[in-house]
Amino acid sequence: MDEGVRRISGTRLIDHDGEIRDGDFLLHRDGSYSASKGDEDVIESIDGSTRLVTRSLKTGTPTSR
Repeated sequence: MDEGVRRISGTRLIDHDGEIRDGDFLLHRDGSYSASKGDEDVIESIDGSTRLVTRSLKTGTPTSR
């Protein structure tokens, strides 16, 4: 994964506790995530409307649901 933060919008994310979260997220290089406000500097914006993101994919591309 290239250095930098990626924004994935309109997605479902399963966090480290197994909780499903809906919304826009920033995916950080270290595998962590945070909520996106939509105005952050990112290296890539990904349409997450057909994706499910899990912690197990923290260094790869999110898979389709």
